[in-house]
Amino acid sequence: MLSRILTLVIIVFFSFAAFAQKEITLANNTNDPNGPLFSSSWNLVELYGSSTLQPGLKQAYLIFQRGDLGFYRMSGYTGCNYFGGRINLVGDHSIVFHPDLITNDNCAGSTVETPLMDALINADKWSEKNGQLLLHRKGKVIARWNPSSTYNANLDGTWHLMYLGGLSAPFAEIFPDSICPRIVFSGKATVANGFSGCHAYVAPFLINQHSIVFMESTPCDTNCAVKEENVFLQSLSSINGYYFKDAQTLVFVNNGQPVMAFNRRKLPVDSVSAGR
Repeated sequence: MLSRILTLVIIVFFSFAAFAQKEITLANNTNDPNGPLFSSSWNLVELYGSSTLQPGLKQAYLIFQRGDLGFYRMSGYTGCNYFGGRINLVGDHSIVFHPDLITNDNCAGSTVETPLMDALINADKWSEKNGQLLLHRKGKVIARWNPSSTYNANLDGTWHLMYLGGLSAPFAEIFPDSICPRIVFSGKATVANGFSGCHAYVAPFLINQHSIVFMESTPCDTNCAVKEENVFLQSLSSINGYYFKDAQTLVFVNNGQPVMAFNRRKLPVDSVSAGR
């Protein structure tokens, strides 16, 4: 019974936090030097110089909440546990976090929670640069956060697979042009869609500068004779970076090594979504 009550309290707390964040954003005073903190929810993308966008890691985030008479709070998620707490904002971009874990799940293999909580406790300054929120410790950047709407407009369009590592036969034999996998990025949506060689699929993703991580892709359930479709989807889930070789060539990498490459194509988005 006690656990149910605690769960209800947590749900109510974070529901209120999300509502409060929306209200704070709408009421944000552009003359407030701390205004940028409240302009968005923030996705963690780097800790102590290392990217936190890695396959299999859940997205950590942070939300700032503003109350009356200089009363500030925060809430967030470490990728394992939810947390809340107070914030002191004094002087020129000075910040002091007082975080408390709200949940206490034992998340084996989590590589973000401990350094994230350490970074919050040790941060003494914040700044905003190129749209990112930076937390500092004695002048050194210790954490980087992207606003939840981060997107690279150069990805917009339909991309046709031209290279995929790990195939059992020449690429053209496995994937003739008519069934070649494709991926579509559209507007500021953080969900890609496309065709895997047999199925239409959707794939939510997280992005930061040259890092990109695809969450679990969801293909529709149809019969398929293209067994290498699984290689494509599995390779997509292993990606943690990207770059443009040129304006028409997009390369996905895993730890700096090319895994797949695409050519930009002018195909109707509807036909790609349908797998045609």
